[in-house]
Amino acid sequence: MSTTFVSSGVTSSGLTESGTGNILEVLNGGSAVSTTVVGGGLLRVDSGGSATSAVISSGGSALVLSGGAISATTVLANGVATVISGGTATSTTVMTDGILQLGSQALSGQSASAGGSATGTIDSGWEAINSGGVDRGAMVLSGGGQGVFAGGLSISATVSGFSASEGYAVVVVSGGVASATTVGSGGLLDIEAGGTVVGEIILAGGQVNVGSGAAFTVSSGETLHDVFVKSGGVETIASGGVETAVGSNSYNGANGTVNVLAGGTLDHMAVEGGGVLNVAGTTTSNVFVGSGSVENVLSGGSVSGSVNAGTNVQGTLNLAAGATGAFISVNGGGVLNLAGTTTNNVFVDSGSFATVSSGAAMNGSSGGGNGVAGTLNVLAGGSVVWLDVDSGGKVNLAGTMGHNQLILSGGVENVLSGGLITGAVSSGTGVFAG
Repeated sequence: MSTTFVSSGVTSSGLTESGTGNILEVLNGGSAVSTTVVGGGLLRVDSGGSATSAVISSGGSALVLSGGAISATTVLANGVATVISGGTATSTTVMTDGILQLGSQALSGQSASAGGSATGTIDSGWEAINSGGVDRGAMVLSGGGQGVFAGGLSISATVSGFSASEGYAVVVVSGGVASATTVGSGGLLDIEAGGTVVGEIILAGGQVNVGSGAAFTVSSGETLHDVFVKSGGVETIASGGVETAVGSNSYNGANGTVNVLAGGTLDHMAVEGGGVLNVAGTTTSNVFVGSGSVENVLSGGSVSGSVNAGTNVQGTLNLAAGATGAFISVNGGGVLNLAGTTTNNVFVDSGSFATVSSGAAMNGSSGGGNGVAGTLNVLAGGSVVWLDVDSGGKVNLAGTMGHNQLILSGGVENVLSGGLITGAVSSGTGVFAG
């Protein structure tokens, strides 16, 4: 084991440091140019020292102490560069399986060290921003990752690129803060417990994951797409916030909880795997509620859409008093609990169920009526109009059937005590043979 010193006023050029325990140490005022570190060797840059165009190869490492500086460093596979608080790294290129870490986390027998700063990082490997570490302007490319941990800060990172062999480019925010991150095509912003993101920009083909224990807000004036909320994660779409889709392959998903506040807007959302969607704002189209999942439309909330692009319910949809809905398809054993008002186009398929509670109304119109091939229960005080009872459908009526009802062959309506069928000439209830 030996240490080679680069003293004040001295510039080394083209040296190679290798072998476990062998160190090239750049002292205050010294400079190392085009150093190669490999196989257990260490490049150590002290306060006031600098290293330019170093290559940290397999098994090699670099350590930049407070006041030290490295620039134009390349970290190859299985190489590691560590920048401690007060140290700086400029224009570092991290190749596949290489590591740049700003500070270090506590390991067995070793204490944690606060992180330094980096600018202009190009990352196809892994960058860890630990407590105290700050990275500005990183570019995270295909297969590369940036982890922002508790006390770490990433500013103005750009993450984009996907390949079948290397996977997504990803920024993982776990306890740290990512500010002004731009997520391009093939990029992924993964927010884990304790992570905070501010001012993010999601371009076409970019994605956001909200992990268990994490919270994420789509703010007023912000339009995002391809957001995925994992089980235990919580997303809030604030008033003036919009979550939508971009292109035919774009979609949002939730296995966790999504809250759409009054004034917030959502479309193209799949709620699955026990996910919960709470809507006090508006869903405008293409919402899927899978088996075991729930959508709650709160008072003042609204679900809408168009034919074949509304709300598809295979789980449970609860439409509260004061809420409105339209273009709802209940199928695959799904359940609709209606305490508010639907305006048109509700269909309850075979094996599925809907209940219209007291004070609730299932309305419709010519060309925008309702249908049931499953089971529809209309409780006392509830009302339905413009309904087709299809073959296999069953209506249990303790409330009011107002007008424009057709009971087709194979359909059944049971009028219970207190139930009422009414209408007018040519707009009452028609019962077909069979």
